[in-house]
Amino acid sequence: MWSEDSLYELFELYQELVEWYNELDDSAVGDAFGLMKEASSLQASFESVSAEIGKTISECEITAKATQSRISLESSTKVNDGERKASCNPEVIEGWKKVSYFIHHQKNIDAKARHLARIYYDSKLVYENACRAMRGPVGGEKLVGNY
Repeated sequence: MWSEDSLYELFELYQELVEWYNELDDSAVGDAFGLMKEASSLQASFESVSAEIGKTISECEITAKATQSRISLESSTKVNDGERKASCNPEVIEGWKKVSYFIHHQKNIDAKARHLARIYYDSKLVYENACRAMRGPVGGEKLVGNY
């Protein structure tokens, strides 16, 4: 289960990885490979937390809708009148604010997961290019193939 503390730790790890990525030299094979591994691992953690928050969002929406329905029913026998009164009720507003709060966090986490995927891809290109530059040509001057 995720918590705000675990989320804070993930964000700290993400920030460290971004700093490492920003300092990556195009010829640093070891750093590029390390970044690939770390970004991939951290991306999986972010995606897992996002899924857990998605479940929390669903549960909060169910609660908010049920609260709104209960208050609507208690407020009036007329549907429209009850809905208007329920929409202004502090308990209902608080329920929907909770949904909004978790949606905000999930979007932030998803954005970081996409950025980690980009870091992985960029690091992979650096790694592959550095490896290509270090190995000798195949068959004379050619890098690949037989002519």
